[in-house]
Amino acid sequence: MHIRELKKQFDTTAISTIEKEADACIVNHLTARKEFIGILFYLERTKRFKENKTFKDATFGQYISDRFHLLYGTYHRERRAFFSFPHEAEKHGVGVVSKAITRCGPM
Repeated sequence: MHIRELKKQFDTTAISTIEKEADACIVNHLTARKEFIGILFYLERTKRFKENKTFKDATFGQYISDRFHLLYGTYHRERRAFFSFPHEAEKHGVGVVSKAITRCGPM
């Protein structure tokens, strides 16, 4: 995607419409990320990731790092935020909730 293409697409569009479109992208991204973390949580709990012959002797951390380029710590923070505080994570974002959990504890 180049700036020329973006200019063609958005130059004649009202700013409120552009902002609504951006907000929709954020919501879609958050929903997709929550689903992605849920799938990884399932794979971790059921150990089904070991069905992939490449990772039959690997740990889950190695699996997500090699297969999805995701650090285990990042996965763990997002999982904790999405599953322990789902409404807050959707409202404020995973980063804010993760930081609050780290600083304040589960209370």
